[in-house]
Amino acid sequence: MQDTILSVLEKVYTAVDPDPADIEYLLSIEDKDQMQLIFDFADRVRQGCVGQGILVRGIVEFSNFCRNR
Repeated sequence: MQDTILSVLEKVYTAVDPDPADIEYLLSIEDKDQMQLIFDFADRVRQGCVGQGILVRGIVEFSNFCRNR
């Protein structure tokens, strides 16, 4: 089962247009150990993209007045 989940994750990750059935399969997983495989995979992808840091973005609004109409 672990190999199946990992192969589906890899297939979804590398696909230009992932198969909706594969995504539905991953979203239907309820077993905590299997879910942990998905979380670990996502964390490896995150580390590959942004490293160990955390990217935080935000917008600061201080007025509702717009001078540009």
